[in-house]
Amino acid sequence: MRRTTRTSFKATTLALLVAFTLVSCSTPAPTPTPKSDLDLEGLWLVTPGPGTSYGSGGTTTLRFGAGSGGAATFLSRLDASDVTVCNQHIYSVLPGDVVLLAGTYYTAEPTTNEVVLKNSIDTITLTRVTGTPPVAACGEAEAEALFATDAGVGSWSTLSAVGRVLYFNQLDGAIVGYDTASGALGAPRSYSWSGHNWAVAARSDDLFYGHCACGGSTSLEYFDLATDAGIVDIDYYGTIGEFGIRYGYFDGTNPVLGGSLWSGPSRSNALVTVDADTLVPIADRTILDGLSPAALTLHDGELLALLSDRIVVVGDDGRAERTYKVAGIGPRSMRGIASAGGTLYVLARDDSTGWAHIYEVELE
Repeated sequence: MRRTTRTSFKATTLALLVAFTLVSCSTPAPTPTPKSDLDLEGLWLVTPGPGTSYGSGGTTTLRFGAGSGGAATFLSRLDASDVTVCNQHIYSVLPGDVVLLAGTYYTAEPTTNEVVLKNSIDTITLTRVTGTPPVAACGEAEAEALFATDAGVGSWSTLSAVGRVLYFNQLDGAIVGYDTASGALGAPRSYSWSGHNWAVAARSDDLFYGHCACGGSTSLEYFDLATDAGIVDIDYYGTIGEFGIRYGYFDGTNPVLGGSLWSGPSRSNALVTVDADTLVPIADRTILDGLSPAALTLHDGELLALLSDRIVVVGDDGRAERTYKVAGIGPRSMRGIASAGGTLYVLARDDSTGWAHIYEVELE
C-alpha cells in the first residue's frame, strides 16, 4: 500500500514539473503596437525650429494626401529671391505616431491644428492651413526632345541664338550652329586667335562675345569666326570688382553679361550691359540673390533665368515673378537657354556621355 502511494506521488510530481517547464518556456504574447491615429491629409505651413534646415529660408508648405503614405508636395518660396522650390517628398505615417519624411524619422506630437515633428536634431512645426495657400504652385514647362549629337557640349558652354539658329560650344571648344528650321547641325568652327572661344552671346552668325574659362573669366573678347580674328577685348577685373563671366545674351543692341560679382566674402549675381563695339560697361544690376543661374535669355519681352531644374521669370527688381518646373529633360543637366524665332529652347548635357541634347520648351 505504501509502495503504491509513493509511486503515485512521484508520478504527480513529475507531471507538475513538466507542466511548469512547458509554461515557463512558452513565448509570451507580443504586446500590440498602438496604431497611429495621426491624420496629415491636407495643406500645412512648415515652421523649422532653430538650427533646422528643412523648410528654412522661405515660406514653406507641405500638402499630404489621404492615407498613411505617398508623396507630399513641397513648396518653398525663398525669401531672398522669391524663387519657388517645387518638389515631391516621400512620407509614411508609422505606428506610434512616427513620421518618415524625406528620408528622416520624426516623432509626432499632434494637437488640434498643429503637429510638431521632432528627432534628436531637428524640430518642424506643421500648422494646418485653411483658405488661400501661402505659396503658389510652380508652373509647368514641358520639354520636347529635338536633337542630340555625340559631338557633345562643352563644360563651359551655354546657348546663343541668331534668327532660327542656336549656337553652342562642343566638347573641343569649337562653336557649332543648330538650325531649328531645317534640323541640321552646321560645321564646327574654331576661334584659335586667342583662348576666348567660350561664347556667351552671339551678335550675328559670325560675330561672338566670349571668355577664356580661365583665371576667374574676368575678361571678354569680341571676335569674328569668319576671319578667325579678335576685334576688341577688355578685362573687367578692378573695373567691375571681381566679376566672373559665366553666361549672357544679346539684347538686340548690346551684349548683357552675367556671372558672379564678389565683394570680399559676399557674392551676388550681376548682369552687366556692355557696349556692343567697345565692350565698355553701360549698366549693371543684380538678380536672384543667393542662387546660381546657369544661363539667361530674353523671351517674349521677359528675362528668363535657367536654374538646375527650373526656369524663372525675373522682374525688373531682380526677383522672381514666376517659377516653372521643367519636365521631360530626364537625368541630363540643363546648360543653356535661348529664344529663337519666338520659340524657347534648352541645351542639356548628358553627364555620362557628354552628348548635347536640344529641347523645345513650352511654358504653360
